[in-house]
Amino acid sequence: MCIRDRYIGVLFSGFDDEVSIGEEPVRKYFEEHLEDYKKPGSEEIPEFTDDIKNRISEKLSSDRKRSLAEELAYKVLDSALEKNNLNEPAREFNLQSGRTGFFGMQEAVPDIGWSYEFTKTGFELEIGEISGALIKTDKGFYIIQLAERRKSYAPEFEEAKEAVKEAYIKNKSAELAGHEAKKIYEVISGRLKAGENFRDICGELSLEIKQTDLIARDAYVPGLGMAASLVDACASLKPGEISPPIKMQDNWVIARLDEYQGMDEDEFLGEKEEFSENFLEKKRQEAFDQWFEVLKKQAGFVNYIAR
Repeated sequence: MCIRDRYIGVLFSGFDDEVSIGEEPVRKYFEEHLEDYKKPGSEEIPEFTDDIKNRISEKLSSDRKRSLAEELAYKVLDSALEKNNLNEPAREFNLQSGRTGFFGMQEAVPDIGWSYEFTKTGFELEIGEISGALIKTDKGFYIIQLAERRKSYAPEFEEAKEAVKEAYIKNKSAELAGHEAKKIYEVISGRLKAGENFRDICGELSLEIKQTDLIARDAYVPGLGMAASLVDACASLKPGEISPPIKMQDNWVIARLDEYQGMDEDEFLGEKEEFSENFLEKKRQEAFDQWFEVLKKQAGFVNYIAR
């Protein structure tokens, strides 16, 4: 199922200045939406790395210098695993050390940045466990040990206050924009019934008309967001009819259907079969990954392939 339509939009942000912001309404909004601000579980990890900047090179641009750094890092890893701590190897090799502070799965690692390998490894460790392989990032080679794990928690109001205020304003602006969109819809709908032209009506009301390409439910429409709500609302219309206001990502939309294409049955069956195969393959891969992770932990596997 695909549609092509023209639409006018009423932006939420156009009503931001009309929102009255008080401490109590914002606090009440926070309490009603507490789950939205719950902090995910996070980890704090002491880590150390060979002092690449001072001991080996100013940059990692040279393959030779990086090779020397990696060779040293593996020596440190062997020592850390043998002694089952990071402090002794750090003193032995005169290394930089530090702690990351708490970070979540969807956050950058403090002072390190975004690193899938660092984050994934950190969250797989047990308390006190040392990573069995080097963690390689653009900044260097890391050996990490899980120091502390913090469960997800609900923050205090003051901690989340600014984010709550922004959400409160957007929510209230969306309500005000929705009221305005409903009024516009009633005016346009009434004048269309009287035989007037959609373009002429919008011109008189100073409303900008935009047009989509032919879109399906899973499409993304710039300025609107995912198209599912728009397509669903227009599916029951006849060409030339308009929809009641549809809430999109940042605005309310009144859409006029230009074209509707139903789904071809043969195409649907083909896509269904392809989807099923991809879904099953994904599930098989997930199961294999889980099994392999358990196997590695049981075997005490250490990755030396990169050496």
